[in-house]
Amino acid sequence: MLFDLKEVLRNPGVREFKFELDLSEFEFSSVKEWCAPLTVDGKVRNSGGVLTLTCTVTSDAVCVCDRCGREFRRRESGDYEAYLQENLTDDDNPDIFPVKGGMVDLEEVVRTLYVLDAPALTLCGETDCGFGGLEV
Repeated sequence: MLFDLKEVLRNPGVREFKFELDLSEFEFSSVKEWCAPLTVDGKVRNSGGVLTLTCTVTSDAVCVCDRCGREFRRRESGDYEAYLQENLTDDDNPDIFPVKGGMVDLEEVVRTLYVLDAPALTLCGETDCGFGGLEV
C-alpha cells in the first residue's frame, strides 16, 4: 500500500493511516491460522525534517504452544516505530525505510517491523508453559 507523504514532506505535520494487512502467505512456525488480517492504525510525523512512523498493530491467530503443543487463540496489540527518509542511500540500515517519489510502502514497513518482532517461542499460558494466550 503506497502512502503519499508529499504534503508532510513539504510541511511539518502529521498524516494518519489505517489499513488491514494479510499475512496468510507468510509462515510463522507457531501460527496455525490467522483469524483475521492484522489491523494497523498509525501516523507519520514530520518534526524538524525527521519522518517518524508510529503505529499499533493488532493480531488475532490460533497458535500452537512451542512447549506443550496445545492450540490456543492469541489476540494481541503491539506498538511500533520506524524512521523514514527520502533519497536513502544506505540500504543496510534496517531502522530506516525509504521514501521514493514522496511515497512509502506502508505494508512493507509494517510487515518488516511485525516479523522482526515475532517471538522466538510462543507459549500457551498454562502454568508449566509460560505466559500469554487465551483458550480457543
